[in-house]
Amino acid sequence: MNDKHDSVANLDKKTRSAIRGWCIYDWANSAFFTSAGTAIFPIYFVVAFQAAFGSQTKIFGITFTGSSLWALGVSLSALFVALSSPILGAIADTKPL
Repeated sequence: MNDKHDSVANLDKKTRSAIRGWCIYDWANSAFFTSAGTAIFPIYFVVAFQAAFGSQTKIFGITFTGSSLWALGVSLSALFVALSSPILGAIADTKPL
């Protein structure tokens, strides 16, 4: 960013306005999906689970509630990311941009 040609200040007003608009859009979009993914969707999942299966159900002999099944899904997806990230990162590092 030391090169004066890389500075946003050197862009024309219309381009700077477009960049600012995209930054605000990305900020708002990230906040929306963070709120929906952490506060709204888990509640919806539990309500949908209860409507479909009642308060609990057995899967492979293990009794689950909506909340415990949601927690299991989040935990398994986090475990998948933790195990696959080093491998996929190493693969990505070998590929040229």
